Amino acid sequence: MVKRIGIAIFLSFLFLVVNMPAFAALSKSSGYYAEGNVGVRDHRETALTGNVGYKLNSNFGIEGGIAVLAKTYFDIAAKAIMPLDRGFEVFGKAGVTQHVYFYGGLGLGYVFTPNISATAQGIVIAHDSGKYAGTLGLTYIF
Repeated sequence: MVKRIGIAIFLSFLFLVVNMPAFAALSKSSGYYAEGNVGVRDHRETALTGNVGYKLNSNFGIEGGIAVLAKTYFDIAAKAIMPLDRGFEVFGKAGVTQHVYFYGGLGLGYVFTPNISATAQGIVIAHDSGKYAGTLGLTYIF
């Protein structure tokens, strides 16, 4: 069931990305933001993440958040962003959790309006068993 939900979310995101390039916008170059994501962790269970942060400029930000991957992890990370054509941007995150485990992520964003974007990302927490997840979500820049 979780696998079907994950596939449906992915296909919905892909449909939006393919059919909306005419509505692409440029993201705000700086400001506070909040994002929420839902996805699948370790190919079996639901993953939830949420972050709040500050976008310093078009290419860098810093954020803090929570990831629920069977256990709850609080993290702080630096975010590097590379804007692409047609409303897309690629980003990477690197930081630590409250237990000093490495936290990292890579993703792709699509900017609908200067304030709202959709994201698809993969995250990993270097824990004894290695926690990872693939998520889809929305970001709002204030």
